[in-house]
Amino acid sequence: MMDATINLSKEVQPGADLYQIETMMGGKLTSFGGGIPLKVDGHIIGAIGVSGGTVKQDQAICETAVDTFVKESE
Repeated sequence: MMDATINLSKEVQPGADLYQIETMMGGKLTSFGGGIPLKVDGHIIGAIGVSGGTVKQDQAICETAVDTFVKESE
């Protein structure tokens, strides 16, 4: 899942290309797992975000929800 927020984690660390992008975005971006955009025909139509557990748990729940959405959309 290329656009998942979990993939931003390495890029926002000190010295990386996107370091401090979260502050530049006014709090509208997160770089930890649990957020995945929903796409239909290549267009983003929304997103699913999960928080409350560990990053691994949040990501797993989010991936399951996205997979279910995709299956239901077919």
